[in-house]
Amino acid sequence: MKIVINAVTFLLFSISVLAKSDITGNWVSECNIFGNHSFKAVIKFENSKETVNFKLFEDKVCTTHSLSMAYEASYITGAKFGDGKKFNSTPSKVEMTVHLQSVIEKFNSNTNEDGCGFKNWKLNVAQNVSGKFCRPFKMPTIGKTVYDIYKLNLNSLVFGGLPTQWDLVDPTVRPKQLSKVEFWIAKTK
Repeated sequence: MKIVINAVTFLLFSISVLAKSDITGNWVSECNIFGNHSFKAVIKFENSKETVNFKLFEDKVCTTHSLSMAYEASYITGAKFGDGKKFNSTPSKVEMTVHLQSVIEKFNSNTNEDGCGFKNWKLNVAQNVSGKFCRPFKMPTIGKTVYDIYKLNLNSLVFGGLPTQWDLVDPTVRPKQLSKVEFWIAKTK
């Protein structure tokens, strides 16, 4: 009986250790220049769930916050691939919120293709942008797996596409190289 109890205890402990991913935790990026804009992102990984809060800024120094993207997904990690390991993420939420009136006016105008195809944006109100083209991004589609790679360095995390490539829905075009955007483990207070 003691052997059975020890075996069950060992198996339960092993399963709980395996359930925790090597990327579990809160990760933050610094300010990154993106064309005429800049962005910051925060990613949380917990219990095979991923939450991304992406903030785009109207300047190159991350001060004038223009829009946010909220992304929630389940994820799995896999074998070595290219410069990293496989990372598959299946979204359950893809939303965008606009924070500047000037961006609302641009998105809602009839003379441009911005705004993800919507002409009814409201300040600080999230819209579901699943599968939409939101220039310059093709947004992921809820329920459709995104195929990326990641690498955990000594104290940073790097992806192949995330957070600037969201439409990696074909496993044959999974990135093989890592981006230059690094995420750092967030310090707990």
